[in-house]
Amino acid sequence: MNGLELSWPARPAARARWARSCGAAALALAFVVPGAWAQVGAAPLAPATATATPVQAEKPAEKLKLPELKLSIPADVQSVTLVGRWVQGKDSGPYRVIVIRSDGDTVLTRVVVQWLRVKAGEMPTVVASEEVAGFNEYAELAMVPTWRELGTNRLQLMAEIRTAEGQFKRVRLLATTPGVMTDPS
Repeated sequence: MNGLELSWPARPAARARWARSCGAAALALAFVVPGAWAQVGAAPLAPATATATPVQAEKPAEKLKLPELKLSIPADVQSVTLVGRWVQGKDSGPYRVIVIRSDGDTVLTRVVVQWLRVKAGEMPTVVASEEVAGFNEYAELAMVPTWRELGTNRLQLMAEIRTAEGQFKRVRLLATTPGVMTDPS
């Protein structure tokens, strides 16, 4: 193509040269086909009739009315994340990880994993819900929970924990099929 290497995103100079060549081609087409430039994007002309009919104004489309949204999420829920995928028999769906952090006299961090079943035409349902018990003994310490999908039926849950002595500890657990959590170590 005229020695230009076009890759997206193209360099600004290459984009400008390309645009100029396209503009020149369109202008050349307009000279070759009289009236083509004026007709681009225009609607076809209606045949002339003896009596003109008034143009009816189109009614504006009605806005979709959404039902009132009622949320009842407790204020101490820090995050809710859908991640990964589990499969068991004919049921399947994502994992939902909920982190709850309460700020009282003592900061407590708790993590809950839920297995949601998702089927076409149905509302998602919670198949199982488990608190990550492996994190509970560290709930009062500085804990940063994370998670990542390792594959189907394999959601790794980790927590970096700073102990009272100032040392760091890592706890790992594995969520698999609904209601099942294991300690891979």
